[in-house]
Amino acid sequence: MQSTRVKNFIYLLFLSVSLVLTPPGYADVDLGIEAYKAGNFEAATETWRSLALAGDPRAQAFLGLMYINDSWIGRNVEEAVGWFRLAADQGLALAQYRLGLMYATGEGVSSDQEEAVRWYRMAAEQGYALAQYNLGVRYDNGDGVAQDSQEAFRWYRMAAEQGDDDAQNNLGVMYASGTGVSQDKVEAYVWFSLAVENGNNEAARNRARLLLVRGSMLQGQAMTRKRLEENPELLSKQ
Repeated sequence: MQSTRVKNFIYLLFLSVSLVLTPPGYADVDLGIEAYKAGNFEAATETWRSLALAGDPRAQAFLGLMYINDSWIGRNVEEAVGWFRLAADQGLALAQYRLGLMYATGEGVSSDQEEAVRWYRMAAEQGYALAQYNLGVRYDNGDGVAQDSQEAFRWYRMAAEQGDDDAQNNLGVMYASGTGVSQDKVEAYVWFSLAVENGNNEAARNRARLLLVRGSMLQGQAMTRKRLEENPELLSKQ
């Protein structure tokens, strides 16, 4: 199965825009986004810095991402942690997720797997798919929490239903093996197929290993089409 993973800066930036409403008085955060998209990193950074100092959580998180990822501003993981924590304490899921990653890897903070799980959970409970996936991985592996396949399945399912291809692949693995859920190879075929639609190459290999008889494969194909028609959010927005 796929392990905990980090998405790139651009994806996190625009995912966060889609998930977080601009608070009244902080519409200028979007000006920083437009500047970043235009390649004007200095203007983006200064826009976010002024708003971050005024307490805007999105600007704080974006500034943290710049310190983690952007060579223009100079990489400074301790500075990033500080900005992420300010935003996370205000309930911003993106920042909570990033703090979880940093505690998981020991980047900018002392490694603490239980603390990583705590921050992942806060973001996951707000519906943040990347955190839901990583929390599922933690339960799957028993890392920072007691191993619990059913709980891993539950969190993978939430992320998978939002179009997360790695979660979809891992659901397929669990249905194929009967881990955390009753074994159902047709359902495994469906989740592998959804992950394949989202560009997941491992899922394509896993689907081929199922070796379903023709009737079951045709059933799985029909179920996949129907599920996509009824639930377009199963396709990734990347």
